[in-house]
Amino acid sequence: MRDRHVPETHPAYAAAQSDLVDHLWVREYALPGGGDPTPVWTVFDPEGQVLGFMETPAGLGIFEIGEDYILGLARDDLGVEYVQVWSLERSGR
Repeated sequence: MRDRHVPETHPAYAAAQSDLVDHLWVREYALPGGGDPTPVWTVFDPEGQVLGFMETPAGLGIFEIGEDYILGLARDDLGVEYVQVWSLERSGR
């Protein structure tokens, strides 16, 4: 472990995705070795203002973010894949 290279910097974010109402979702970068943390997303409006933060289930691969739902793929302990739809409640509507 002593000879292992540790990077001095890390990415600013892990992923970015737009939703169906033109908001940008930017997922925070999780440091290596931290397990499978719950992803935290910062949500921006079209003008670049931060609307808030959103946690999504660990291990959920997001396909689509709609006005009131998140559609994604999850796997159970045996590796069986499941399509999941999570309800999404937006504040300020």
